[in-house]
Amino acid sequence: MDDIYTFASNGSFTYEVGTGTYNFIDRAQYSGDEIQESEDGCIKNFYPFDGTNDMTFEVNEVDSTLTLNGKGAYILWPDMANGIDTIPQPYFAPEQIIYDYTIISENEIQLYIRGYFWHTRFTIERMINN
Repeated sequence: MDDIYTFASNGSFTYEVGTGTYNFIDRAQYSGDEIQESEDGCIKNFYPFDGTNDMTFEVNEVDSTLTLNGKGAYILWPDMANGIDTIPQPYFAPEQIIYDYTIISENEIQLYIRGYFWHTRFTIERMINN
């Protein structure tokens, strides 16, 4: 994955989707002209998963949760949310997603999200010390 997630000191959250991001959103809902697919099967994210909405984040250190606010806010999988394995269409994107987290080191954090059936655990790494 080559996405860049930015957690700003003012509470804003943004992301830049890299060329190596695989978008699992159902391609059947879009016309062929809209799909920009790379050789490895990765496609450009569609609204609201394209990072153009206003998004914020909150960290609850007591509960060890990271909450992303804003339609289309996500980390790693754009189509998975709390209690949802696959968001059927972008219209149904939630306004908030909550991840459990574990601090691995000063520069790494492990995130965990529960869909309905599927659960995903992954690690993100700090690239710039701000």
